Amino acid sequence: MSLARRSFLQALTALPFAAKKMTPEEILEQTGISLLGQVPESSTHCASEPAAAALAHINLLGMPDFYERVMRRNAQTVSGLDPDIACKCWSLNVKIQEQRQRNYQRHLQNLKDWTTETVGREVFNKTFGFKWPWW
Repeated sequence: MSLARRSFLQALTALPFAAKKMTPEEILEQTGISLLGQVPESSTHCASEPAAAALAHINLLGMPDFYERVMRRNAQTVSGLDPDIACKCWSLNVKIQEQRQRNYQRHLQNLKDWTTETVGREVFNKTFGFKWPWW
């Protein structure tokens, strides 16, 4: 029992060092996703494949125009101002424009974070064979 636990802990501590030695292409290959976001036919379908493909597309080619327009349209709604924007001596129009730009940046960062977390979860699940209970 303790030997299995020790080997698991050794593998767990060695994982970050092994991941640093891998190139991004090797990591994508291990997850079953190519650099251009094409999923190989032989790989099994998992929830992270669309997320990883989207993240690879954003990192390689940038955000698609149609989705950027959707995100900017969603960022147009301003229900409140951030405190640092609200206390500036700007006109209300400038404050709202600044808040809209921040909303867009937050939406973009949330999308990148979500896709990175989704791919990371799937890699962890494939590597260790179980899911954390809070996922």
